[in-house]
Amino acid sequence: MSGPQSGSSSREVTPLVLCKMGQATVQEIVNRTQDLFATLQSLQVPNGASVTVQSYKEKQDKLKDIIKSITTSFKSLRALYDRCNQIVISLEQNNPQDYIPLVGGPTNWSDLISSGYKERAQHLGEEKKELIEKLQAKNRQLRQVMERLRQLVWDINTMMAMKHTHPS
Repeated sequence: MSGPQSGSSSREVTPLVLCKMGQATVQEIVNRTQDLFATLQSLQVPNGASVTVQSYKEKQDKLKDIIKSITTSFKSLRALYDRCNQIVISLEQNNPQDYIPLVGGPTNWSDLISSGYKERAQHLGEEKKELIEKLQAKNRQLRQVMERLRQLVWDINTMMAMKHTHPS
């Protein structure tokens, strides 16, 4: 698993980086497990039939190496999981509002509330409600227009059909 870790020394360790490393580790576990099953399928019982003792020992050693590799990958995956949980827990302890940057404004939420942003937010909320009401009224008008157009098209189609059935 030296591939994903070699470039991470220059990057900050974030949950995203750890999860990508974990994803690569899981993929490695899956690949090695497929190798394990392929090797097991090709393995024959050493009953003296067509397999030599040395061939059997080589396959047995290969199985041991694969199992050791899978075990190591699982330990690595567990370490990544634990580290990711540590980072996430430390992030949860902080106030999420501290991560929202405010350009040219107060630096924390208590300053925002005390400096009139609460009143501005209430005003914007009222303005939003008014705009939603206007939008709903326009939508009702559009539905009425569409219904009138449907009725007009229906009438035209009916007249055209009657014209074809009753030639003059």
